[in-house]
Amino acid sequence: MMRKIKNQTSLKKPLSLFWMIAFLVCSMTHIGYANTSPTIEQNKTITGTVVSAEDNMGIPGVNVIIKGTSTGSVTDFDGNYSISVPNNSATLIFSYVGYVSQEVNIANNSTVNVTLESDIAALDEVVVVVVVVVVVVV
Repeated sequence: MMRKIKNQTSLKKPLSLFWMIAFLVCSMTHIGYANTSPTIEQNKTITGTVVSAEDNMGIPGVNVIIKGTSTGSVTDFDGNYSISVPNNSATLIFSYVGYVSQEVNIANNSTVNVTLESDIAALDEVVVVVVVVVVVVV
């Protein structure tokens, strides 16, 4: 058999206080956010391909960064990229080891294709280290 709790009002007070506090916290989280949605809608997605000037093939792993920010993207295996920029006046920086970095103003473009030139001076400084390990089992 179930027993009746003698003082049920002592349980109702903490629960009603909990719901009041929860309501206040939830309603206050939206204060001050009314003007932020227009800036989110102003973002624009830029896509494109980064290719090498020597063979016109896509370059995987090229860094694509919005100038003046830490926001960026990396090209895929075929040299394709996609990045969300805050406005039409953004400048993208394309950089990759062994190639000359390039800055491109996107203006009103939604597609920006880039051709990177080899950096001959940087290639002269490349050092290749080969380690050979021979294991003899007796």
